[in-house]
Amino acid sequence: MKRQKNPQGTMVIFLETDLKKSKPVSPEKMSEFQRQIFEKMSETERQKVLDGYGTVVVDMESEKTLCKYNMEHYFPPKHAIESFARQILPDIEEFYSHEENRREFEEWKKQQDKDKGIDK
Repeated sequence: MKRQKNPQGTMVIFLETDLKKSKPVSPEKMSEFQRQIFEKMSETERQKVLDGYGTVVVDMESEKTLCKYNMEHYFPPKHAIESFARQILPDIEEFYSHEENRREFEEWKKQQDKDKGIDK
């Protein structure tokens, strides 16, 4: 049975942002398409973009990203980075607990260095 899609419109996703480090975009520096999307947002959403929040606008039907705001200067807050690190640490420890994985990783690093022209 094929799943039927019924979503319509767009979804605006705001990323938790360190506003002290962010450099918000101004409407004058937006592309024409970004301005069109921006004008369709609610006043609250527009203000978050203007405040500097990393923002992604997604088309619900196609699930494609339509545009982004403030992503080139996006800085997640320290607590979000630390929380993410705590989440993935057990998987990293598990990976490196196996000699074969460590060996494959070292081989991968050597290949990366070779591809970049770095001799070790």
